[in-house]
Amino acid sequence: MRQYTDSQVQRLSIKASGCPNACSHHWTADLGFFGNVRKVDGKVVPHYQLLLGGGYDERGMMRFGVAVQSIPARLAPRP
Repeated sequence: MRQYTDSQVQRLSIKASGCPNACSHHWTADLGFFGNVRKVDGKVVPHYQLLLGGGYDERGMMRFGVAVQSIPARLAPRP
């Protein structure tokens, strides 16, 4: 398993918004989150969609993060 230093973690770009309309440019971050909803037992439940790997590549080309998981908003840490 790879070990990460504080400087590597501090360089991560993290963007989050409750808005699915790219208000925070979540698709351009190393870790991006945007608000969405899912139906659970027939009820609409707020979630955050997690995107990984957005940003610029070594040539300066923009790459969009890949949607990997939707997380219930109630489980998200509060600032």
